[in-house]
Amino acid sequence: MRFASVLLGSSTFTLVSSALGQSGFRFAHSGGLIQSAVEHRWTDDSRANQFTYLELWRNRNTDKFGKVLVDESAKFESVFLDGKPYLRMLERNGVPLAGDEARAEEERYNSTIASGSGVTMQERIAGIVSRSVGLGINLDLIPEYFQSVLVGMDAVNGRDAFKFDCTPRADVKPKSREDAKGTQFHLMVWIDARDLEFARVDAQLLKDRDHMLSGTNASMTWAPVDGVWLPLEMIIRGQEKNKRGPLVFQTEYEFSNYRKFRSNSRILRIAPLIEVNSPFER
Repeated sequence: MRFASVLLGSSTFTLVSSALGQSGFRFAHSGGLIQSAVEHRWTDDSRANQFTYLELWRNRNTDKFGKVLVDESAKFESVFLDGKPYLRMLERNGVPLAGDEARAEEERYNSTIASGSGVTMQERIAGIVSRSVGLGINLDLIPEYFQSVLVGMDAVNGRDAFKFDCTPRADVKPKSREDAKGTQFHLMVWIDARDLEFARVDAQLLKDRDHMLSGTNASMTWAPVDGVWLPLEMIIRGQEKNKRGPLVFQTEYEFSNYRKFRSNSRILRIAPLIEVNSPFER
């Protein structure tokens, strides 16, 4: 149920453009737009499991002088089996797996299928954010824990979007430790003006956390595929405490080649997806 249409009708652009200077509209409607995007994301998360996709991961670490310490990448395919997607590595550092490495990956992949431990798209994204830098970004917390101010209109991937500045509220106490972590950010949020979906979120960590230094930031973008808003890219940049001094890192995830999976049959072994031009490739 897309109840957001009750809030914003066909005159959305005219109304918002003329009302940006009116604080009454700004504060009354920002929360409704954010809540609509949260609700739509819940729906899209459940529908995301209908798709297979390619995932390209890159990680680069340097010391404080700019010396490269780590520069690595990997490409995965997501194969949909028995209602869950499973990741299989295709390449490491731009080179297709071969020999013992290919056999080891095939054994891991088949073992994962046998155990039924595939991961959904939303589990994959949550795992990326938490395992990569322990950021704990949770968009569901924005309506309750952030003061969201509509600051203008912008373009994201060629589509018009509402732009919000979201800051943690000092008058609301988080209900849990995880909620508290999720409020330690300054957020810039873009919501697609047509579909009222999250199109982009930029998050900046406001305080040191574990090994992460304040200022660490993440940028996430989405785009529509067959009517479902799916992740396009995640980029995480920041500094981490290290015995030898600050470690500067940048980790990127690109998702492409989305295809809707239309078969209900179980496939034990499947050839790698044939890569074609993706609407997300730039």
